Amino acid sequence: YQQYVYDCARIFSSLPRQNIKPAALAIRPDVNVWTRPLNSSYPLVPAAALLNSYDYLCDINMAPHIDLSRYLMIVAHDSGALQDSTVHALTAWLRETPGLLVVHVDMPCENDMEAGTIADHDGRLRNDWPWEDDIRIEKRDLSVAGKKHPLTLEFGSQQLPLENAYIASYVETRGARARSLATFGGKTVLAVWQDSERFEGTVLFDGMAVTSAEYLDRLRQVITETTPAAAS
Repeated sequence: YQQYVYDCARIFSSLPRQNIKPAALAIRPDVNVWTRPLNSSYPLVPAAALLNSYDYLCDINMAPHIDLSRYLMIVAHDSGALQDSTVHALTAWLRETPGLLVVHVDMPCENDMEAGTIADHDGRLRNDWPWEDDIRIEKRDLSVAGKKHPLTLEFGSQQLPLENAYIASYVETRGARARSLATFGGKTVLAVWQDSERFEGTVLFDGMAVTSAEYLDRLRQVITETTPAAAS
C-alpha cells in the first residue's frame, strides 16, 4: 500500500498545475487515508458535499494564517479546541464579508476550550463568538446517536423524509438573531444566525450528518435563500 501511495504522488506531481482560486474553504480535522471524500454518498458534512471546488484545511486554527477575504463560504466541521486568533479571524471575516460560515456539528463556545501554543498555554480563550448569547449547541455522543437510519425532519409546516441520516448535534436558538429552520422531535437540527446591523455575513448551524440526497437538495435551497452570494 505504501508503494501505491508513492506511485499516486509521483503521478499527481507530474500533472500540469492549475491556478484555481475557489471561493469556498472546507475545514475538517482528523483526516486519514481511510477518510471518505467530502462529496461521497451519504456525506458526513452535507454542506461540504455541495461545493464544486474548495480550498482545504485540516485544522481550523490554520485559518488566521491565510487570506480569508477571498472566500464567500467557509464550512467548518466539528472544530475542536480553538485559539483566540481563530475566533478573531473568523469574526472579522463575518463582519466584513457577505458570505456564509457553516458550523457543522460543533464549534466550542466554552472559554476553557483553548488549543494551547508556546506563546499562550494558559488553557483559556479570551475572545468570544458573536452568537454566544443566541445559540447553544448540544453535541451528541455519536456512540449513542448510532448509525444512519431513515428519519423525517420538519421545515416549518413541511415534512422532509430522509432515506438515511443521523443527528450529530442539536441547536438551541435563544435570541432574535437566531432562527430555527428544521427540527426533529421538537428539537432544532438546523438554524441560522444573522446580525445585519454589525455583520455582513451569516452563520448556518447544521447538526445533520451522513445524510441522503433529499437533505442536500433542501440544504442547497436554504443556502440560496439565506446567503445568495455564497450560493453563487
